[in-house]
Amino acid sequence: MRIAFVGDIHGKLDLMYKSISNLESTVGEIDRIIQLGDFQAIRDKKDLNQFPAPNRYRSERDYPKYHKIGIVPKPTDFIGGNHENNLWHSQYPSGHELIRNLHYLGRSGVKSFDDIKIGWISGTYSEPTFEGTKEKPKYHHFTKEDFDNLEE
Repeated sequence: MRIAFVGDIHGKLDLMYKSISNLESTVGEIDRIIQLGDFQAIRDKKDLNQFPAPNRYRSERDYPKYHKIGIVPKPTDFIGGNHENNLWHSQYPSGHELIRNLHYLGRSGVKSFDDIKIGWISGTYSEPTFEGTKEKPKYHHFTKEDFDNLEE
């Protein structure tokens, strides 16, 4: 199995899939993409209006097109970063299939892809959130509980 790991795309799915296609011309077919946060699945203006991000990231970008057709071209999984549609993703802390071939993996976990086992934790580190001294953590801050969920 060939897996491509991709960093922050901030909603630029077309560029990600084009880059993967270019990579495939060199290394052969990629079976799965794992995107490592700041995927930015903004479905529409309502999501955008509730999206807590700097102005440079405040755009629907490419995701609405894929959401409308209901599929992405390659199996793609992503973890949460600090620029995500957290109001949507927080409804599915254990993960969720957004559209066919596209999965938000959830807060944290371990999953096998054929014979490859991958563990992940979504979000960013904040000491008060991690230590539990902050009353209401932001959804994109990971906690000690997220680490504890990595146990099988």
